[in-house]
Order: sequence, then structure tokens, then C-alpha cells
Amino acid sequence: MKKQTLGPERTDVAVVGGGVSGVAIAGALARRGIETLLLEGETLGAGASSAMPGHIFLGLVDPYNRIVTALGAVRAGQIWEISAENRRQVRKRIPPLREGLLALAQKPHELREFEEAFTLLSRHPFPVESWDEKRAREASGSPKVIGGLYDPEGIVIDPTLLVAALAKEARAAGARLLEGIEVEGIESTNRDLQLSTPHGKVHTEIVVIATNGYARRLHPFFGHAILPRKGQFLRTRPLPPMTTLGLHANFGSEAWYQEKGGRIVLGSLRWFEREGEERIWNPQPAARMTEGMITFLREFHPELGEIPLERVGVGIMGFSCDGLPLVGPLPGAPRIVSMAGFCGRGFGFALACAEALAGMIETGTIAPPYRLFSPRRLTIAG
Repeated sequence: MKKQTLGPERTDVAVVGGGVSGVAIAGALARRGIETLLLEGETLGAGASSAMPGHIFLGLVDPYNRIVTALGAVRAGQIWEISAENRRQVRKRIPPLREGLLALAQKPHELREFEEAFTLLSRHPFPVESWDEKRAREASGSPKVIGGLYDPEGIVIDPTLLVAALAKEARAAGARLLEGIEVEGIESTNRDLQLSTPHGKVHTEIVVIATNGYARRLHPFFGHAILPRKGQFLRTRPLPPMTTLGLHANFGSEAWYQEKGGRIVLGSLRWFEREGEERIWNPQPAARMTEGMITFLREFHPELGEIPLERVGVGIMGFSCDGLPLVGPLPGAPRIVSMAGFCGRGFGFALACAEALAGMIETGTIAPPYRLFSPRRLTIAG
């Protein structure tokens, strides 16, 4: 898309960030008749939204049994239902690339967690299945697994198609989506909020920060609330067929699938720890991460041998300090609203959260289950 210029602007709501969460909230606001302007520093979907393979998981990063222990069965069930509704919303917009997600266990403790999660999830209308070693190995094409937890309604999508579909909806509803305009700061006055950009100021009543890992650059709250993590993905050249499912391991730290043409797309977060803070913001792929990802593929699929790469890319994701998304007004700043901290699960929550957040901006109240995600649950130390 052609980058656009900006003159003196005034809008009801300004959305900062043009990834899946930003475009989703812009559309949800515009459909309610709220004047909405979205500003994206690069191009729509250019950041973390395009840095992972597109698995849409059910629930959070931590397995269901851990969330039940931490929050209780009722709240855990509400969170999983939010993600199930989000997945239904995604399916209405684009067709999946792959149907069915299989979480793989390599170690006995992982299998025990899957069994605990399966027992608890079976009490809800979530159609998960516990797979033994034989079935998991046959479906994944890996001799290294000892079992799995299968989600038949899980899907893998093309992130660029989802962002494009949401952007089309938002524009059709009247939202303005401007690319190539970076927001450098937010100033609060007695009358409004002012967004500083290299192209001038934007005056707005409410600002929605949807920049995920970059949110800390716009408000100090996120310096404590969100940890930026460098996600990296790779796409191989065509390889022999192994699986038709979306796969993930290490509780979602690695997620991959094989395209119909044989290419494997793998996304990973696990090796970011080896990169110092200064390297997290480096937009170039990290050699250690690439090496670790190739080693991972060889370990899971030893028959592959040489793994020729076609493309490697990166994106900065935002992980909240407690593992829950940050959706709602910031503490002490009711006009500054967060749509961030999805912990690598933006595809799994953004659409549903966008509808709830837009409803809150319109009416002043948010549906009870989404109150679990309120940033006001956190306090700033010091």
C-alpha cells in the first residue's frame, strides 16, 4: 500500500499500531459509528502479526490446568470461551490453511500436564482429544513424541490475509488507516490527547495503544507490564510430506506446519533468551535463533536431513507480566487504552477483545469476562 501523509488531524479515537489487534479494534469502533483514525509506522501487518506461522490456539500460553490452579475453573473457562469465540470470528473472515492443532509431548511431565488439562477441559464444550504415542507420531510425522493433546477445531491461517480482511472491513465501515506514520509520543492536556508524529499532531479524545511489544515506548506503564520478546520464523524450501496438521511443542514456544506444496513454516520464541536486550529490537534475524530452529526441526523430524531455507523473518511480541492480555484503560489514565500484551496469542484473542473493547469505549462498560484482562489489575512498583 502507498504510504500516506498527515496534516492537522482531530478524531474521536486514535489507534496506534496496524497489526491484527490494531486493525481489529479500528474496525470494531468504526462499525459503531465512532470516528476512528489508525496510525501505523510501517505497513499494515508488517510487525509481529507477520512473524509467526498463524496458529490459532485455544486459550493462553500456559496449559488449561495451570490456569485453573491460578484463577479457578470459572475464570479459566471464560478465557477459553473468549478464545473459542475469537476463532469463530476468524473463520468467518478467511479460510484456514490447515485444520486441527496438535500439541506434542516429548517428556513425561509434558504428557502429565496434557492429561490434567484434558480431564479438566472435558468438563466444558471444548472438543479436545488425548492422543497416545502411536497416534501422535503418525499424525505429526515425528518419532520423538510420546503423546499429544489434539484440538480438532484449531486452525492455521495466513496472517497477511487476516490483516487484509480486517483492514478492508475497517475501511468499509469508515475508519481511516494510515501507513508510514510513526507515533513518537502521547501528551495529555485538559482538553484532549495529542499524538506527536513527524508529520504533525493528532488530537483525539481516546487513544488505543495496539503496538504490543513496542507499547513501552509510548507509555511508562508498559515498561513494567509488558516484556518485549523477539519472535522469529523461517520458511523452508519444499520438503517431503510429513503432516497435514498444525503442530506445536514446548507449550507453544515452537509452532509449525507444512504447506501443501511441502514447505515447512516454523515460528519460535524459545531462543530469544540468548539475545541481549539490545538485540531484541534488532529487526534482522538472529543467527543463533535460526540455528536453534533448524536444530529443533532436525530433532523432531530426523529424516529431513538438509533443511534449505527460503525465508527468515522476525517480529517483536509483547508478553504481559502475568500472562493475561492487557485490554482496557490504563491505571490513572482512563483516556489511554491498551490493546496489547497478548503473549504471542494475538490471533487467538484480538478479534473478540476488539469487539468487547469497542463496546466499552461506546458505552462505558465491558462484558464481565473481559474484566479479567483489565490493565488496572496491575500496579506500578516504585
